[in-house]
Amino acid sequence: MATSQVVWVIDTSSIIEVRRSTQKRHRERIFRKLTRLVTEGRLAYPPQVVAELERSAQSKPPDPQLVWAKQNASAAHGNGSCFAG
Repeated sequence: MATSQVVWVIDTSSIIEVRRSTQKRHRERIFRKLTRLVTEGRLAYPPQVVAELERSAQSKPPDPQLVWAKQNASAAHGNGSCFAG
C-alpha cells in the first residue's frame, strides 16, 4: 500500500501527548501540520476524542488540544463510516 493511501487513526492520548512531549513554542506548528494531515484525509479520530478532551481540559482556557480537536472534528470524522459500530 502506498503511503499516500494510509490513514492514521489516533486517540485522545495521542493528542494529549503533544502537550506532554513537546515544548510550548513548537505546538502551534505541530497542530498546523496535524491539521494538514486531517484536511488531506490522512489523519482521523473518532468523535469520542472531543468529549474525552473536554473532560480532561486544562483549567486555564484555551486548551490547545481541545481547540484543535474541535476545529478539525468534522474533517477528522469523515463520513463516519470508519467509526460506525
